[in-house]
Amino acid sequence: NSLEKGKGGKEKEVDKLTSKLTRSEEQRKAVTAEKQELASEKSALELSVKQLTAKMNAMDKELEKLRGTNAKVRDANAEKLSAEKRLEAAEKELARLESLAEESS
Repeated sequence: NSLEKGKGGKEKEVDKLTSKLTRSEEQRKAVTAEKQELASEKSALELSVKQLTAKMNAMDKELEKLRGTNAKVRDANAEKLSAEKRLEAAEKELARLESLAEESS
């Protein structure tokens, strides 16, 4: 009778261990699946970072181009202002000379 109790106790112990092993295996599978999901997410994020970096570099190049254009526009505006001042001075000189010519005639 005590032998049967020992046998029954061992079977219960085996069942408990088998159940624990099954749960552990399920947890391992779940962790492995989550790990794969995270690896996939990481790959997608790395690709996104590469794409955004490429866009940022292209925008930086465009910005430098625009800065160059802006500098040219500033230079052209300065030249225009200088030319307008020279024109104004020339018109005043012409008016003065015309005035002198009228006086002398």
